[in-house]
Amino acid sequence: MAALDLDVATRSFVCPPAPFSALAFGDQTLTPSIAPHPVRIVDDLPGIPTKADYPGRSTITSDIAVSVALHGATFIAFRGGFGLVASYTTPNAPMCYFNSGIMRDRISYAYVHDTSVIASETILTVPHTVDGISVYCFVNNSTAAFVANSLEGVIASVAPATTDPGLVTTSTDTTDGDSDDVDILGMWHFDNVEVSTTDAIDTMDAILAALSPETSDASGVGEWAISGTALASVNVEPTVPTTPTPPSGGSQSPPTKPTPATPSEMKSAGVYPIRHVFETMPAPTLVNDLPVGWTASSHGDDEYGYLQITVEGVDITLLDGVETPFPSWRRGEPFGPQSATIEVPQITTFSAMPSWAAHGANVSIDLVKIAGGSVSLFEGFVMDLGVNEDTGIFTLECLGVLFGADLTLRTPSFTTAPRDLGSLVPELLNKVAGRRWLSMASIVTGARTSVAGGWEPLLTGYIQQLLATAIKDGKQWTVRCEERTPELMLKDTTNIEASIRVGQRGYRVDVNSDATQAPNVIYGEGIAPDGGRWRNSKYPNWKPDDTPDYPNVNPADTMRQGRTDASTDSGNGISTWERKMGLPADGVLSAADVLAMKRLQGRSGITVDGVLGPQTWATTFNTGANTGSLDGAFIAPLAAAEEVMPRLYGPDGDDLGPNPTHDPDIIRVEDKINYGQDVTKAEGIANAEEVLARESDPGWAGIITFELDPPNKSRYEIREGDNWRLLGLHGQTVDVHTARVRFDEDFAICEVDSKARDYPTLEAIRTRDRNATDPAKVAQKRLLEGDIGTDRATYDAESPAGRMPRHAIFSGLWDVRQIPMGAYGRVVRTDFKTTSSAQPFALAVFGKPLTAADLVSAVGNPLSTATNPWSNEAVDDLGLLQAWGWASQPAGYYPDTYSNPNGETASPVTGRLLDDASWDYASERSPWLWVAAFAPAACFIEGRFYGAAD
Repeated sequence: MAALDLDVATRSFVCPPAPFSALAFGDQTLTPSIAPHPVRIVDDLPGIPTKADYPGRSTITSDIAVSVALHGATFIAFRGGFGLVASYTTPNAPMCYFNSGIMRDRISYAYVHDTSVIASETILTVPHTVDGISVYCFVNNSTAAFVANSLEGVIASVAPATTDPGLVTTSTDTTDGDSDDVDILGMWHFDNVEVSTTDAIDTMDAILAALSPETSDASGVGEWAISGTALASVNVEPTVPTTPTPPSGGSQSPPTKPTPATPSEMKSAGVYPIRHVFETMPAPTLVNDLPVGWTASSHGDDEYGYLQITVEGVDITLLDGVETPFPSWRRGEPFGPQSATIEVPQITTFSAMPSWAAHGANVSIDLVKIAGGSVSLFEGFVMDLGVNEDTGIFTLECLGVLFGADLTLRTPSFTTAPRDLGSLVPELLNKVAGRRWLSMASIVTGARTSVAGGWEPLLTGYIQQLLATAIKDGKQWTVRCEERTPELMLKDTTNIEASIRVGQRGYRVDVNSDATQAPNVIYGEGIAPDGGRWRNSKYPNWKPDDTPDYPNVNPADTMRQGRTDASTDSGNGISTWERKMGLPADGVLSAADVLAMKRLQGRSGITVDGVLGPQTWATTFNTGANTGSLDGAFIAPLAAAEEVMPRLYGPDGDDLGPNPTHDPDIIRVEDKINYGQDVTKAEGIANAEEVLARESDPGWAGIITFELDPPNKSRYEIREGDNWRLLGLHGQTVDVHTARVRFDEDFAICEVDSKARDYPTLEAIRTRDRNATDPAKVAQKRLLEGDIGTDRATYDAESPAGRMPRHAIFSGLWDVRQIPMGAYGRVVRTDFKTTSSAQPFALAVFGKPLTAADLVSAVGNPLSTATNPWSNEAVDDLGLLQAWGWASQPAGYYPDTYSNPNGETASPVTGRLLDDASWDYASERSPWLWVAAFAPAACFIEGRFYGAAD
């Protein structure tokens, strides 16, 4: 016996190497519900991902129901490990005898039709592996029916089915959320074939061999060459340098922290405890705006606890009996612990390096309370080992635990489908190789995001960018990290840790209110899911093309001399045309009307026949060009305070007059947000309104230095996210939020903000990062040619430019329409279609005026020429920019093509052209381009050119 010949299978497919919109499967076409369906390539082997949450994945079904033979066999190849419970249901078709739920270690059920059960549950001796390939075989013979797989052969068998399987369809889908990544690599079905168990196993082995990556044990270097007169030489490849092993010393899972020393042990070692020292001040009595007789209403000074410093499981608080100096560390919002510096003077330049002092060693700083319990102050790992020869002090420079992600670059994504922040951020952090933090749980935030670009640091680049505009009900999403457990949450701005009197001793308050950092006008731009760029552009002088519809439902129905209004489907076709021409509108196409029509046809370069058809109708009404003007277009803010808008505007940008609420005394401060890809304008506006509500009031931002403790805890326990109530700030009570805090032995220094902004924003405010008011920075920006080039306002998805309205064209006649585009630019998508009925067609774009007569002379009928008519000097002289459609490849077959390298196909005419190839244009008569269309039968045509998101 031998393996079946896969090339003669009744139906078969193997996964294509690129995303697809359809797959041929014998006489079926398998179509994803959302196209194009993604393809996952592992070890150069493409597979169709089926996991429900895989980006872009959708259900794949057959286009028709099919009848299959009673006897036959089906083989299906998978890559992946499935789930721990039933997670993949095999397709009904061509699984004509079985419907099986496949798991990692068993088949949960398998049926022959509705009555004959193969097995309710069969345990696999050899479970699936996450990264392995497995093949299943489903067979029905005249004598037996069985299921086999490539891991262990036949796994279940019963009596054969004896009734016709009937009509079935195909569907592929992962049905359970716990599935590992599973891909379909190929399917093969054989009708009317008797397949033995040996045949099945041999065939599965052949499929595995065909799909497994090729390997070879042979190797060699160098090459032989002969040159000159009997001279032989050997060119040896250069020696590949050996890559040194990267330094490491810390374990991915931190060792258990040792039991800390007791307070009595610390005291006996001469270590002074950390004390809890605080004062509570009442409202002062002021004389000449200065407090008089101001004394504390309560105070405290008690022993509180000790620090414990642990490095890779070793307690170095007391090293060799000597106390390690008080470390310094930082925490911030988002991401928690940021950095720490630990000086270890016990280790001299001459000391042997202890094993725990190594790159990657896990570090923790804890506050062990005398009253019991401990608080984690810092979690991270060592990245820098250093010694200063002058001081002789050995130093450990440490990164906060999550900041290990900043050593990873975010590679550009191949897909930019919008994702919920609550699943995207955990996915990014959980995938970091060698991470030192625990898994981050996914949540639903309702904040969808998709940002283009790449190669920025993962944490402070990409994730920080995502969080910057993730605002819900005025609160911003942030990442907190306690005890190595990251968590996505909304910032808490209501829980007040303590009240602080401005001016009281031990608490230094340095804050300012900076209007330059409080935008009250927010512009924005993004790229919608359909690929179109939006900027909230307004076109007040534009109007929709008002060409009346062609008066007959059938575009082939033309009007000759003697036709009347009553003979047109609209009931007024003749008189409508007469009024446009300035002729007496009597509703009868007279000889005088025909004479005027011929003069128009001659002037316009179209066929002079005195017949009122689609070509003459569109020419009469100048279809595509009578849409007003692009002049006066402007970009409006996504959100703005009413008081800084001098005038009111309608939805289309119409000037409605002065704004009665405008206050010229308020300084206008503008900002712009780039929302990236796959974000709709409505989503951008909603976010801009949230940002405006939070930031238009400058609030108060600055520094609070704690020399004393808050009344409720040690200053070393202050956390990013803590809120403080400032009393007596210029007669106000102001609540501020901690964005970052720095610690050393004497102080806790908090960066605070009443608007709860992130620490990078506060850093810019604190250092006066004012690009708009810094003359040096303004001059530099104005001289950057790149900015000038990329910031020009070209037409975008909101613009009425680039659109050809629906209109009728006649069979075998060129139709030339003048449409607005711009002086120059780039088109990134072309989308046209013919309807009533769908027709193959040709389409061409020109940068200068031309007529149908010009195209008749230079091209003729492009759908009947033996050679490509768009490759000649004649059309180049006409100003050709781009063209589609000729005899060997007419347009109108999307998502397929009329022909491929193997010849003509049987693809049906859909009437649609969709081309994502980009091309540049320049108009000789800005802003117009001329679009020519040709179809073999009368139909309607419409379409659009999408401008580039520069």
